[in-house]
Amino acid sequence: MFGQRHQTLYNHVMPPNQPSCNFVYSTISSIASSVTATSLHSGGVNALFADGHVQFVKQTIQANIWRAIGTLNGGEVISADDY
Repeated sequence: MFGQRHQTLYNHVMPPNQPSCNFVYSTISSIASSVTATSLHSGGVNALFADGHVQFVKQTIQANIWRAIGTLNGGEVISADDY
């Protein structure tokens, strides 16, 4: 319902399928968390993009590309070959 990082927990700090870091200081909030996309698929994750398409993203994606995919109107130009 809220879009702040500490309320959704999900972000693009770490590449896909990496262990998430979660520091819970109360039963409701996890301010100091880094929760990334994970799946049981070997080699990557299926990701839903804002335009509605779903695509498999390799877990070997470069960190700067993964972060660019997760930004809102960052202006980055990314080729589909990058992920």
